[in-house]
Amino acid sequence: MDALEQIAGYATISAAVLAKGEECTLIALDEDGAPLNETLLDEARDKGMHFAGIFGIVNGVARCKSQSLEDVPTMLGAMPAFIEYVRERLTQRGDSESWLSKLYQLPDTRDELGRA
Repeated sequence: MDALEQIAGYATISAAVLAKGEECTLIALDEDGAPLNETLLDEARDKGMHFAGIFGIVNGVARCKSQSLEDVPTMLGAMPAFIEYVRERLTQRGDSESWLSKLYQLPDTRDELGRA
């Protein structure tokens, strides 16, 4: 398994970078197996973009792999967009916040010894 496959396979948050010149597009890869955004892929194909590399967060560590040495500057340029994507993903509020709020509102039925 090469580095690209490792990042794509093990990252909790990941995105592919498609690029042409200095223009690039991030394609999310970590949406719980959801299909890739076909609209973004079609737009990238129409613009003649190529696969430049992948970003990912693997075991809490940021990882990056470019497709070739020529794509390194493109990947560096795409890094702020990936950082923003990670920030958005980490600050999403889901049902867990609501569930925890309701949990803490339940009465404590334990006695002094901690038994229910």
